[in-house]
Amino acid sequence: MARRGNDQDGMVLRVPRTAAWPVPRLPHLPPAPTEALRVVQEAGYLALALAQRLQANYARHAAALGLTAAQAKVLLALQPNEAVSQRALADHLGYDPSNLTGLIDKLEARAEVRRRPDARDRRVKALLLTPAGTQTRTALWTALTNDSGPLAHLTPGQAQAVRDRLTEALADTAVRRGACVGGLAQHPPENRPNERGLTATSSTPRNLQ
Repeated sequence: MARRGNDQDGMVLRVPRTAAWPVPRLPHLPPAPTEALRVVQEAGYLALALAQRLQANYARHAAALGLTAAQAKVLLALQPNEAVSQRALADHLGYDPSNLTGLIDKLEARAEVRRRPDARDRRVKALLLTPAGTQTRTALWTALTNDSGPLAHLTPGQAQAVRDRLTEALADTAVRRGACVGGLAQHPPENRPNERGLTATSSTPRNLQ
């Protein structure tokens, strides 16, 4: 049984209630040919299940502050007392700049972000956190860092082991595929997430988000 969670931009998360997520059997298709590949396949599905639970937990904390998960990502990406162009912020988040506009509009309407002309080029609008935005950002970060979320049932040793194995897996992927630059995942323009956290080629929300 799965439960559904919606954010204000229409994102839907389906989070399994059980601890394990069995690998689905697709009709008329054989399973992975070797035990080693079956283990890799199962690890991948379990990682996706954990990611969905983490996304749901992130969205829950954002919603408690009246934010969508995507709006929360923008607030956390902006630094207090530092102005940044919308394009630079979009590149940092892996968003298309045009899709970021709607998110900024909503945050500006909440008086948490403001636009101002860039000091070097007045044709460019710089984005800046307001005092209210800084307060919301701090509250969100405090809530996130004080909640173990889906990993709360693990012992400290188990949590460290999960962290270490995920770090190894992601580092190897980045080296082999060039997936990360400067520690941030890069997305081709045609597959960048829109303001709902969705890519053009997938219906899976992208968050933490």
